[in-house]
Amino acid sequence: MEWAGIKLMNGPSYHLMAQQTNNAWFHDFEIEVDVLSQKNIGKVLSMIPFPLNTDGIDPMGKNILIERVNITNYDDAVAVKPSDYGLCSENIMIRDLNVWYSVGLTIGSVSANDDYKCVRNVTFQDCKMYHPYKGIYVKTNPGNTTSMLPGSGGEITDITYRNIEIHEPIWWGIYIGPQQQKQPGSHDGPGCMLYPLGGCETQPRVAMNNITLDNIRMYDAILPPGLIRCNETNACNGFIWNNVHATSYKGWWEFLGLGFISENVHGVVTDSVPDPHLDGKVHHFKLSKFAKKFLKKQAFKFVEHFICSHLSWLPCGEFSAEVDALIQN
Repeated sequence: MEWAGIKLMNGPSYHLMAQQTNNAWFHDFEIEVDVLSQKNIGKVLSMIPFPLNTDGIDPMGKNILIERVNITNYDDAVAVKPSDYGLCSENIMIRDLNVWYSVGLTIGSVSANDDYKCVRNVTFQDCKMYHPYKGIYVKTNPGNTTSMLPGSGGEITDITYRNIEIHEPIWWGIYIGPQQQKQPGSHDGPGCMLYPLGGCETQPRVAMNNITLDNIRMYDAILPPGLIRCNETNACNGFIWNNVHATSYKGWWEFLGLGFISENVHGVVTDSVPDPHLDGKVHHFKLSKFAKKFLKKQAFKFVEHFICSHLSWLPCGEFSAEVDALIQN
């Protein structure tokens, strides 16, 4: 199957859902969601969960290539979902995308089920994202199995993100873990949108292994760079984090010493800042330390400003440099 040269606009729900697809090529087209148009549709059809569920492309199947697509939307730009009937969605390449807004280049969500849910061997490559709510996004969802054993309900395996630019993410630039929001139009999902303010339960019955981030750039993030969270009874293994660099808006979380939240993830990190700490341990924000550092900076800056504004003969340039050095200690 081949799909090309068509512009899709203002879908009230998913724009392009390819279910149980084998050997498909989607290329050279555009998806655009206009917020005002969506709002007007919502006035007529109140069941539409504006502006969510405006997914761009949701492939489910095998041997799929998606390339050279421009997407402007307010939910997942591309979301690779597990196939039905216990089949695995696998051997999928997504490349050369330009994305505005959206909720990510996404795997999932994958929920645990006796009808084993599987996404495997997927690559996102050479994509640019502008103002996304989330950038790189791998998400599990609640679900049970008869045995309730770790990993018994599904897997997310051999996922690669390579050469990805994320400009000014609004929420988490990199998010690997349990889906935060409830599913639009239903009550499924943990509903922990404010995490880490409050809990957000991880999913032990879906295994996440062999996820690679290679040559990733994130610029001017509003929140800290992201999180990678796995369950303590089913830790994630085989993660590779190479040449991943993230910066914040105005340098605020670098100053506070904030970085990634990571839990129960084993992997290798090379040439990456900040370090995601893929050592299998739990790394959370240490708020008391950050608050202390912030207050220390503000106190020194206040004293510096007061002295230099009243004693103009002082060598304040040298004094500022000494204060900055003192703050870092």
